[in-house]
Amino acid sequence: MRARTWTRRPTSSRTVRIRPPRTGRTTSDSRRDLWGLDRFEPDYVAVGADAAAWLVEHGFLLAGIDYQGIERFDTTDHATHKTLLQGGCMILEGADLRGVAPGEYQLICLPLRLVDGEGSPVRAVLCGCT
Repeated sequence: MRARTWTRRPTSSRTVRIRPPRTGRTTSDSRRDLWGLDRFEPDYVAVGADAAAWLVEHGFLLAGIDYQGIERFDTTDHATHKTLLQGGCMILEGADLRGVAPGEYQLICLPLRLVDGEGSPVRAVLCGCT
């Protein structure tokens, strides 16, 4: 399993004052600065289908990756995508975290409204927590 970045489902649905548990990590791709390359790097950290199943089983709502895709670029069955989406876990791909200092943040994803779309680009915004 090579999953690295995700946010977990709250264990309670009470008032907004309840802060859901959070887990966040960056992969080695952020440290390797793959975004700075002038070519696609096929050896990036990806989330396998078994890791996707673990995320779903543990109630995660979001799985994110700090490079172009959450699963291997050469996959043909798209098991990671299917497992996450069928399990209610959204996917955030292409999170460029190079300029983000270590710390606690709130992630807000503002999607484009597309008719009959199966996904959408988002404007991802990080807000510092105090």
